[in-house]
Amino acid sequence: MFALYSPVAALSSYLPLVDGYTHKEQRRLAWGLFVNVSVLMLAALWVGEPLLELLGISTAAPSA
Repeated sequence: MFALYSPVAALSSYLPLVDGYTHKEQRRLAWGLFVNVSVLMLAALWVGEPLLELLGISTAAPSA
């Protein structure tokens, strides 16, 4: 998950957007983003596999 949502790669687009905010507002925004991404990732983790089973899609790798 860290590689997929790399904080270092996201800084170049995040910092110019929050330049006008106070430090307190920046921390609140960062915390809100963290919570939202965490909730969405956990939902995808919990719902993803059952949804794929329901659709008849297998996650098994094909054998060579």
